Amino acid sequence: MPVFQYVATDPSGETKRGLEHGPDLAVTADALRSRGLVVREIRLAESSGMEAPRPQAPTESAGFESPRPFDSGPPTEERSRMQTDVLGPLVGGVPLKD
Repeated sequence: MPVFQYVATDPSGETKRGLEHGPDLAVTADALRSRGLVVREIRLAESSGMEAPRPQAPTESAGFESPRPFDSGPPTEERSRMQTDVLGPLVGGVPLKD
């Protein structure tokens, strides 16, 4: 199961940083929210060549530093007519629920 790094704020306003195991990012963020945390940042944890220990409860890591900024988002350059009108319908798209 993947390990995610997160930065969140608890109900008292204190910043919490840690690691959380989860099947995917959305489920893991929902699990953190269900514990009353407001998730400010979450991403797949950097691999160090070893799998992180599987915590029973979230592990706090006071020294958590963001190794790189989040991606700037989806591509913004214009697509060609071939990509949009021919390849797009053949390959499919993202289902509405996603």
